[in-house]
Amino acid sequence: MPAGSRERLEKLCRYAARSAMVPERIRLSADGRKVVDRFKRRWRDGWTHVVLDPLTLIGRLAALIPRLRLKLTT
Repeated sequence: MPAGSRERLEKLCRYAARSAMVPERIRLSADGRKVVDRFKRRWRDGWTHVVLDPLTLIGRLAALIPRLRLKLTT
């Protein structure tokens, strides 16, 4: 790795260590039974957020975790 690529390495490490969701954009609904996740920007079809029940949210987050000893690149 070239000597001047320390900044690129730091950017790569930050990208790899980022979380799947941003805590500042997650909140409970008014009744406290659903989780509301706001999007960073409005989608083309007008969606600004998604509302999920807690178990569905946990299931979707768990799906992002790779299986043990699974090669992610070939």
